[in-house]
Amino acid sequence: MTSFIDSLCIDKGSYFETGMLTRYAYPLSADNLPLSLEIDGKKIETFIKENDREASEFLIDREYNVLLYYQSSPLWKEAWQRYYRMIYRDSFHRLQKASFDIYNELAPYCKDGTDLAQKLLTWTQGFSYEREKTSSDFAALPGMLLGGGSDCDSRSMLLSVLLTGMNQDAILLVSRQYSHALCAITSGHQGHSFKFNGKDYLMGETTKQGLTWGIIAADQDKQDNWVPVIFP
Repeated sequence: MTSFIDSLCIDKGSYFETGMLTRYAYPLSADNLPLSLEIDGKKIETFIKENDREASEFLIDREYNVLLYYQSSPLWKEAWQRYYRMIYRDSFHRLQKASFDIYNELAPYCKDGTDLAQKLLTWTQGFSYEREKTSSDFAALPGMLLGGGSDCDSRSMLLSVLLTGMNQDAILLVSRQYSHALCAITSGHQGHSFKFNGKDYLMGETTKQGLTWGIIAADQDKQDNWVPVIFP
């Protein structure tokens, strides 16, 4: 019931805000937590709120418990999509300032949106790989910015949140068959793509360094094995 109430949206803006119950449990902190990020050789100063990591972990654990009810359900794909959309919704405003500051620092040196997205992809490829020691096995995005470890779905979600915050079209792709996740973007650049909702998306692999958008492992190339999580 708490998950259901937290998922309610009263207008379009609600899709990018924390749900009412999570917001009640973790009110917006007056204290900022400074962050110093290094992306493409540039040092970027930004911040999150002091309680963002704890609040995000609270939501992830709750939504994972909901997801478990659907493991053997015919609606498992829809349950996965809902799970990741709930995390996206909660994370968007928590990382909005970081997304803004990253864009302002990097965009003037980028040829286009794909060039900017590549700098972020390369950055996430350098993260330390670590499975969360929690039931959900998903790293809270604020914790990742603080230097915490992460794996494929957390990194791909981080890219999706940051890039959509920069007005880019980014989605998350998750696969039960491959036990893997990717971020994907629309782009005019060449590369291997999947088509969803009439749009071609280039995939981004976050767990292997040196890869660019539009490159995917040959043994993970079957589109039917990927579940798209499309954000508002």
